[in-house]
Amino acid sequence: MINSLNEKDKHNSSKLLIKKTTDDHFVIEGDKIYAGKHLILDMWGIEFDNKINSLEHILIKAAEEAKATVLHAHFHHFGNEQGISGVLVLAESHISIHTWPERNYIALDIFMCGATFPELAVNLISKELKPKNSKLKTIYRGEV
Repeated sequence: MINSLNEKDKHNSSKLLIKKTTDDHFVIEGDKIYAGKHLILDMWGIEFDNKINSLEHILIKAAEEAKATVLHAHFHHFGNEQGISGVLVLAESHISIHTWPERNYIALDIFMCGATFPELAVNLISKELKPKNSKLKTIYRGEV
């Protein structure tokens, strides 16, 4: 389960708060230069009421926690006992989500560039949805 930053990130928490970006919003982090982090998060056994308002509130809070700017939100509910798909369009990219309540599963993509901290969005979402199990994959988009 992802409840907080991993141990390496805890020790480097000040590093998370100090991030260099280029004029075109590429990120400079240690010896890496990249367009943005794309976090792929799978969560099972979540605590969720299957309502758009709840999901939108959590994702907006997560974007704000990550220091991202929400430009637009769009969600679609496929039926009373069925899933929700949604996206937050961010000035720094996007957060997308797809739910399968019948399987107690949620899939998220969190892609952010510039001076944002997508790991903090993952932490807030995990704290709110309390998954029994989760898997996180990080992709450095546009890495040079």
